Amino acid sequence: AGTWLTPRLLRCVGAGRSAPVARARAGPNQLRSRALTVQAAQKDKGYWRGAFALSAIVGGSWVALDDSRTALGVRRGGMFWVQVFPIYLHYRLTEELVKGKSEEEVERAYNALHDKYAAFVIQLCINLGGYFYKAAQIVSTRDEFVPPQYMRELKRLQGDAPPQRDAADAKALVTEALGMPLGQVFRDFGDVPIGAASIGQVHAAVLNDGTEVAVKVMYPRVEDYFRSDMRIIKDFCTLAMQHHLPALREIEKQFLSEFDFKREADNMRRVATMLNSHPKWGKRVRVPVPFESLCTDSVLVMEHLPGVKLEDGIRRNLEEVARARGRPLKELEEEHVKRIQETGLRAASIEDMRMRFYHAYTRALDLLHNVPRFAYNCTLGLIIAPLQYVHTPVAINLAAMLQLLLQVHAYEMLIGGVFNGDPHPGNILLMPDGRLGLIDYGSCVDMSMGDRVKLSRLIVALAMGTPERVAEISMKEMGVKTKHMKPEIHYRSAAFWYDRDTPDVTGGMNVHKFLEWLHEQDPIVRLPDEFVMAGRVSVLLRGMGAAFGLHVSTAQAWKGMAEELLRSQGLREDGVLLSKRKV
Repeated sequence: AGTWLTPRLLRCVGAGRSAPVARARAGPNQLRSRALTVQAAQKDKGYWRGAFALSAIVGGSWVALDDSRTALGVRRGGMFWVQVFPIYLHYRLTEELVKGKSEEEVERAYNALHDKYAAFVIQLCINLGGYFYKAAQIVSTRDEFVPPQYMRELKRLQGDAPPQRDAADAKALVTEALGMPLGQVFRDFGDVPIGAASIGQVHAAVLNDGTEVAVKVMYPRVEDYFRSDMRIIKDFCTLAMQHHLPALREIEKQFLSEFDFKREADNMRRVATMLNSHPKWGKRVRVPVPFESLCTDSVLVMEHLPGVKLEDGIRRNLEEVARARGRPLKELEEEHVKRIQETGLRAASIEDMRMRFYHAYTRALDLLHNVPRFAYNCTLGLIIAPLQYVHTPVAINLAAMLQLLLQVHAYEMLIGGVFNGDPHPGNILLMPDGRLGLIDYGSCVDMSMGDRVKLSRLIVALAMGTPERVAEISMKEMGVKTKHMKPEIHYRSAAFWYDRDTPDVTGGMNVHKFLEWLHEQDPIVRLPDEFVMAGRVSVLLRGMGAAFGLHVSTAQAWKGMAEELLRSQGLREDGVLLSKRKV
């Protein structure tokens, strides 16, 4: 996800913390991977001596030769290259200087750089806004992406972006987009935004018929900002990290589709139709329904879903339970994580039943306590001080919640054929009734039946632990092309994007070093667009589990849905055709 888009700067800083730790824990497979990485680094010595001189030329000439030839592109490109490139070179120089030194010396050298630059780099992302802000938010979802110094700064970006328009400006933009006075549509329009992102902000409003809605307003010229930012990032990748370019092109294509709110309204309606009335999902999730007659290219009016961001809601719930039980919050969190790790996500349904019974039992006990209190408060309590009612907080079932997120997105992708390609934590709400609100469908992806069958075959092969079959599907069916077509590289890459990032896959390397190693061993020549966003969804959803210390297997969670899709097409779980039905 974020690693496709993160500048080389973040890849380099990630190496500083994790490489020494990885070397210390290396097993046989890891040692082999490390040896290959060292070999590649030695081959790069001459390249980097020339790159130091070349970089100054590229950094200065980009501003003058920016193909957009606009003041915006020149200004933003100049801010990026002038401020980031010296930091980048400092990290690269340090990487050369610490070669051959002890792990303690290497870690000390990198930590000094992290301490010096972390706050500055994150503040630069905030100042630039646009895609830089969004990319930083994505990176903040996984602690292992960057060192602790950067993660501490990134955590403050996990909430909403700061609004860029005051109430008067927002109302003026809506009035202009709708082509009519606000009062003809809205009885009330909130002055304070209830949410904000890198491309716009959201206001609560009430239609003239009393319906509560949320109004998403796009910032003027925001598409120009994003196009400029993506060009800057692609130029940087072309110079320093070419292995990210294939995936980056698909990410760019999908994100640029976010600037058409009519298209987003159509996506939202399709997914809402799929899930809201479904006998299973309709009871557990809610997708806002758009008011398409009030939607324009730059304004989106939709059903207002009450609730808080999922991660905030879970932490508030745990804090409430911890206070009620008189226990430290950290201790309670560790207890929940340990229970999930012991039982696994596949036992989440059993745990969910147990928790539902416990909820009902707790509520029944509260009722027994509150009935006499109610009678007292309606009589003597009117004269004497009334009694407080009993409300026993019950912890949210984290395993069931994570399993629900994984399964509903698998249903969208594999069964429905249309899915949200950007399910980051800020796009998931915990509603008061316990359902999950799934919002923001700007980055929706349509997947054909043929592609869904190929992806389902891959998911089943990953879940069954058959590396040879995984590599075969990647190379022969999904159309992934690499320079040397090495089966091991195809397997490891597929396992990372669509299943897990455990040491048996990454060789103990951090994410950035692992992706670089894949490129050094067998560079990607062709990566079909249709599968890129599916891998991004897998990584983002795993990141939500990682936020609570949980490391899950996407393939295991999606296996049942993949098997269902294959059976519906007359295929066995191993992907062998049973009928002549064409897919």
